[in-house]
Amino acid sequence: EGAVPDFSAALPESDRRDALCWTGYILMNLCQLEEVRKEILGALLPALSRLARMVNHACTTRRVAALGFIKNCLIDTKTHASLSSDDAAIIHNLFQALMDERFAFDEEDLTGMPEVCRVRTGQVLISPPSCAETTLEALLLLCSSFQQRQQLRDLKLYPVMRELDKVLDESQERMKDLVLSLVDMLIRDEDPARVAAK
Repeated sequence: EGAVPDFSAALPESDRRDALCWTGYILMNLCQLEEVRKEILGALLPALSRLARMVNHACTTRRVAALGFIKNCLIDTKTHASLSSDDAAIIHNLFQALMDERFAFDEEDLTGMPEVCRVRTGQVLISPPSCAETTLEALLLLCSSFQQRQQLRDLKLYPVMRELDKVLDESQERMKDLVLSLVDMLIRDEDPARVAAK
């Protein structure tokens, strides 16, 4: 009974009155359990697009919770199809979180890329760095499914990774490693027919 006030007291004062800031953390942690993850996803599926928008919310606490929730749900490859649908809008919001006005895309890069990638003026890479890392980890989990790897190729994740690598400095080693892992997944030479037969 006293857990919620105790949990709330640990949050920044500006977040204490925002129920989503602490319920998000609870959902994030519960989704590490497979049976609970299924129940929560079944209940929240119609509201996933709203939750996905929290990835780019002004409140850091909401960003952390939303990204953690999405990442934990993507642990199960069976969720990838529903979580990567246009209705869920998760991929588009993950792309937006990684946008930075320093990225230099040409028209070929932008063809097929989510619309949010076209307007980058004033945009900076999602903060804190842990949020950017979780965003990359979520995309890497999606890459464990062939269909989603292909989807991310079609959405031009590779040019995003190329530009992101250019703006990261040497101190951001974890992010650089994740970028390289994603690039390795995206540049695989795969035969769709052979993959489907497995």
